[in-house]
Amino acid sequence: MKIIIGGATYTRLKALSFPPSADLVGQSVPIDAFSVDIITKDDVSIGQMAELWDDLDRLWARYWIVSADRLNSETLQVKAESLLTLLDRQKLNAVMYDAEPVADALVDCFANTGAALGVYEYELDSRFFTATITGFCPEQTARARLLWIVFAIGGYVLSSFHEKIRILPIDSAETLIPMDKTYWRPQVTNSDYVTAVKAKYYTFSEGAPQTTDKWVQDADGTTYIVTESEMSLSNPAVPLEAPENIISIDGVYLLNSENVSDVLSHLSTLYFKRMSVEMDVIDNAEFLPGDRVLAYTGQDSMIAGYIESADFAFGHQAKARLKLIGAESVEAANLTVVYLRGGDQLDRAEYLFPLGYVYTLPNPYFDQVWDAHRYVFRPTTEAVSGTMAASGNAETVQYTEALDLTLSTRELEIISVDELSVEDGVVSIG
Repeated sequence: MKIIIGGATYTRLKALSFPPSADLVGQSVPIDAFSVDIITKDDVSIGQMAELWDDLDRLWARYWIVSADRLNSETLQVKAESLLTLLDRQKLNAVMYDAEPVADALVDCFANTGAALGVYEYELDSRFFTATITGFCPEQTARARLLWIVFAIGGYVLSSFHEKIRILPIDSAETLIPMDKTYWRPQVTNSDYVTAVKAKYYTFSEGAPQTTDKWVQDADGTTYIVTESEMSLSNPAVPLEAPENIISIDGVYLLNSENVSDVLSHLSTLYFKRMSVEMDVIDNAEFLPGDRVLAYTGQDSMIAGYIESADFAFGHQAKARLKLIGAESVEAANLTVVYLRGGDQLDRAEYLFPLGYVYTLPNPYFDQVWDAHRYVFRPTTEAVSGTMAASGNAETVQYTEALDLTLSTRELEIISVDELSVEDGVVSIG
């Protein structure tokens, strides 16, 4: 890993800490940060941007330096935070939105970062380009306004692994964390049942309120009478003996009759699933907060859930402790792949995949000795692919000889290769 500050690159790093997160249930907009001890005699100033990159030149974070303290003559301790921290310093006026494009509302939220740095520091996912918001926002910080907006449209905020802060939809697409990238054993916890989620939603009418009316007023002094309604969604999986445990949303004035059903639906997806999982995986920026993943909790068991946080540790590869929420067990079956040369078995592999999972696995080359000959066998097809069935899947791959080395004479016969190169006595084939 390396840190870039003001055009200078630092690779002598110690105590690098980076635990990004994403709030998928609309309780907060997390301010991610990283801290690091840099072995350098350079001094840096707060207010600069610090970038965290890996050795493959992938950006992990671009944050604002909030402290830079010298521990000794050789070591500088730097802490940098997402530019979301600037949103807490900006107050936004009370406003009534009427089918306001989300992109326009976000301009106000991020005005302070633009003023500070001369650039817009956010990116709206294209799936929200046509989204609008309707309702009232009181005077509040830009960060609180951002939270209300993304909650109303079913999104979340991610301020890592990109040069800009991103507003993303909560996606049902699943990414598989391979078994060989998973450390054993993941810790599974089951919380109390949530029996229902409910939310108040609102309509507003301009006028003079009566004594018993609830009302709000925008920054221009226009008064609106508030009408409240409520919608709830019950958990069908709750046992009869489970005590009542309701998640209630109240006072978010951007909830209305048009969006409240969708909001409750995505909250139920997370709250009605009791399982949470903590697991350590090899994670070179492949599995990010907010992602929905498929993961192994045992040799024959799998779950699906959303990554809430990833606490990274760095070595030859990055390792992360992931926390998954809204997790559930998924049915899985075995894929058996047999690798053959004619009628002879070269190898055999077993995989566990969820039912309905579409797999594509590259076929390996084999280097084996048979009857005093050392062969390199190449597959006749590049990969096996299919969709996982409940009864399990079986695949057979045929191989042919690519190279034949007679061990007694050391004579090499090139039989079937697409590419061949020799460098320093090493033969490479393709």
